[in-house]
Amino acid sequence: MIQVAMHVLTYNSATQIDACLSCLLQQDYSNATITVIDNASTDDTLARLAPWQAKGVRVVAHPQNLYYAQAHNLAIAASTAEVIVTVNPDVLLTPTFLSTVIACFAQDPAIGSVNGKLLLLDDVHFTPSIVTVPIDSTRLIDSAGLMLYRSRRPYLRGNRQSAHDHCLESGPIFGVDGACAAYRRTMLEDIALNTTGQPEYFDNDFLIYREDVDLAWRAQLFGWVSYYAANAVGYHVRSFHLGRDREQMSPFLRRHSVKNGWLLLLKNDELRALLLDLPFILPYQLKILGGLLTIERSSLGAIKDLWQLWPRFRAKRATIHRRRRRTMRELRHWLV
Repeated sequence: MIQVAMHVLTYNSATQIDACLSCLLQQDYSNATITVIDNASTDDTLARLAPWQAKGVRVVAHPQNLYYAQAHNLAIAASTAEVIVTVNPDVLLTPTFLSTVIACFAQDPAIGSVNGKLLLLDDVHFTPSIVTVPIDSTRLIDSAGLMLYRSRRPYLRGNRQSAHDHCLESGPIFGVDGACAAYRRTMLEDIALNTTGQPEYFDNDFLIYREDVDLAWRAQLFGWVSYYAANAVGYHVRSFHLGRDREQMSPFLRRHSVKNGWLLLLKNDELRALLLDLPFILPYQLKILGGLLTIERSSLGAIKDLWQLWPRFRAKRATIHRRRRRTMRELRHWLV
């Protein structure tokens, strides 16, 4: 029986963590552990976690906010489980979610990651009881995986489409959404970068946002398959959507979001593929630059960040393209 480690990353998640953990403990798959990694919450998240420790939940409290990539990297490196499942605290999983996902891994050793069908949920209805009732006919999809436009802008597959009419069939996808993603350890170890002395499954320089897209792209280049399991259902209160809701982000995070978008291309793409899709890429990048110059000047520092990180990213890019087993030409069918 495959050993699974579920990792929940919290930051000021006191209003959500009880419901999230309640659903995780009700999974019908028995060989699984739950670890909560807290990123220096300033609310009463840690106080709420205390009773859950008596139920077998492990708690790791960081004295400072390590953000998504580094916090998950440390947790993955400390685990020996065969499958790692990253779970945001604003996610509720149906009882069969985990067993359905693990069955997908058993189908094919080339499957390196699995994404379920996350449905949109609002804060008002964020309660464990939602996972036990039939899916409402008006329910919309939050995410059925990650995809890329030809402009290289990532998007959530199925986002805001009807759950009853879209993404009904299981099958390969470009990548899995880090809000609730299952990763095979052998894949993570295969694609890990190690330019800092510590394994980087997610790229630490991404800090937060698009680090799951970067991992997915690297996994595709290394020959792994990402898979969508239509019957693995969960619910997600998404506080930020790729390409929308930027006003809800702090200037610090908006700056990193811009920088990460550029790093995605510089690390993973190829010159020939970029030139082929230049009619799509150039307008998108000009739009970003125009926004930085007129609307979001606080994010202009992303250019400086990119310049400072470039020597390290050249080394990462060299490693990726030396070890890749696929070219961008072989991945073009994923670009929309």
